[in-house]
Amino acid sequence: MPFYQDLKRRPQLYGAEDPKFIAARLVELRKILNAQIPERDLRRSLIVGTWNIRDFDNNKFGQGPRRQEAFHYLAEVISRFDICAIQEIDADLQPLKRLMQLLGPSYQYMVTDITLGASGNGERLAFVYDTRKVTFRNLVGEIVLPPGKTAPSRQIARTPFMAAFQAGWFHFVICTGHIYYGEDSPNSAGFKRRVEEIATLSRLLADRAKAEGENYIFLGDFNVVSKTDVTMKALLDGGFTVPAALFGPANPETSNLGGDKIYDQIAFRPKSNELKFMAAGVFDWRQAVFRDADFARYQGVMPVKDDAGAAVDPAKLERHYQTKWRTWQMSDHLPKWVQLEIDFSDAYLERIALPTP
Repeated sequence: MPFYQDLKRRPQLYGAEDPKFIAARLVELRKILNAQIPERDLRRSLIVGTWNIRDFDNNKFGQGPRRQEAFHYLAEVISRFDICAIQEIDADLQPLKRLMQLLGPSYQYMVTDITLGASGNGERLAFVYDTRKVTFRNLVGEIVLPPGKTAPSRQIARTPFMAAFQAGWFHFVICTGHIYYGEDSPNSAGFKRRVEEIATLSRLLADRAKAEGENYIFLGDFNVVSKTDVTMKALLDGGFTVPAALFGPANPETSNLGGDKIYDQIAFRPKSNELKFMAAGVFDWRQAVFRDADFARYQGVMPVKDDAGAAVDPAKLERHYQTKWRTWQMSDHLPKWVQLEIDFSDAYLERIALPTP
């Protein structure tokens, strides 16, 4: 349960923001989350999430910093997951610590150092997990490619992060990444590097899963274009599968705010008979917070310049709110989640039980 007491006990923390408004929005957000994401339970299932939280929280484009209300909304969504991979965390860890404070004492996190160099973009990767459900199995690391696995002398632009956990009967290794974007043109060097990174990591992790006899989950912002694109082919050909539920009519597979890309993915390389999908989806927070209809409320606090430093045309300010400003309050990505069955006790007992007379 997220921490709400600040809204009543520390009103000075919110400055000009209205704690009563935040509480009202949280009520609406909780209603929609309850309707769309299954309730977490201790024994039967595990809910795994992934979310690229845009530039969390460097304000390098001058569109922030994030408001206190945004931290509450982010925490509310993440609290619906037992474990969540987060991409685009900045060098300054104070925003992440504020998020953890709001999630409450049962939540822990592990986070990478920044990846140095221009391609690393000063970003970190993290896992946030509820210790009441998920146990760390004392294995953690960042992936460094061995010779011959990719182009000479070139590592993954933003070093992928992996760790081992257990939830119930389900042991798993989880790896998150933020794949290099490059350019849109399939013939460009940047796009080819994107495909190369996905394919290389998919093959490497699938080989490890097979050799170790482990369940592997590979998730994050892969900058996958579509179900039929070479970026998705690179992920699947490496040996991973993506839950069909994420592509069903009830769940839009797109995870960008524009609604036309499936950038974020959760893929699996399981042990035999140890993976059963229960549900999956993408959650659109715009239904409850920083809604299109809320533009008038935020118009007075938005910067008058866009992220390139140019003055925003007053006639286009509402469009700027919808496509730009609120993405630095929440994100330009939507969180994606999968629910897995983790209780194998019946099958275990049946294997060792005496035959029925």
